[in-house]
Amino acid sequence: MFADKRLGLIGAGNMGRALLRGVLHGGLLDGDRVLASARTQSRLDALRARLPVRTTLDNARLVGEADLVILAVKPQDMAGMLTPLRGKFRPEQVVISIAAGVSTRFLEERIGCDLPVLRAMPNTPAIVGQGASAYCRGRFATAEHALWTQSVLDSVGIAVEVAEHQLDAITAVSGTGPAYFYYMMEALVAAGCELGLSTSLAKRLVKQTLLGAARLVMDSGEEPDQLRARVTSKGGTTEAAIANLERDQYARIVVQAVQAAARRSAELGSAHVQEATP
Repeated sequence: MFADKRLGLIGAGNMGRALLRGVLHGGLLDGDRVLASARTQSRLDALRARLPVRTTLDNARLVGEADLVILAVKPQDMAGMLTPLRGKFRPEQVVISIAAGVSTRFLEERIGCDLPVLRAMPNTPAIVGQGASAYCRGRFATAEHALWTQSVLDSVGIAVEVAEHQLDAITAVSGTGPAYFYYMMEALVAAGCELGLSTSLAKRLVKQTLLGAARLVMDSGEEPDQLRARVTSKGGTTEAAIANLERDQYARIVVQAVQAAARRSAELGSAHVQEATP
């Protein structure tokens, strides 16, 4: 699929590096067919120390060489990065953006030609090859372009194709999702310390508990509610804990938090659309 293609990555941050690592380690492309750019030479030097790719500070050069361009810059930097590149893209290229809240319409407007644009929402576990990603097609993207995107995202975890209007919800559930679990881990460690455990012991137990719980859900074939019911004995410790969470409407609090994240994602997207409208 990628044998005769050249990949360009604009933005060599954590997620950009994760995608490059997945593409290279997955055998999709050799490093000599990958060109990455960043704002500073020091960041490119750090990238090249980790991965055998070519680098440049010149985004125009990158766009001129690449068949597939991944835009891995911050949402607030997207407009400024694309403005000097307007007119430099070619209709036969494919562009994948991983900037949260930046719509395919905005990207198409800024790029300035009718080329395939796809928008993806990976999450940070992609850094360790365990990402959960979703992506959608712009107006000119075909099933073949979707397959390209699927292959790139699958190299760092799993990926699903969705309609663009679903990406705000996905951003809130899986894009932001890891932070919810980290927050719960922080609370569990604090609780362990209040009960007399050392911080190091509490952290070790909490980390393994989360890993084990996730692995059990993935491997057992059972749903979370089934697994929870299995360990919730009548009159036992788990029942006491769950009853306390239910009194405080824990599930509703989580739902409201995810809804707040989805609203914020929509707000950010609306701001970009308004900026792109002539």
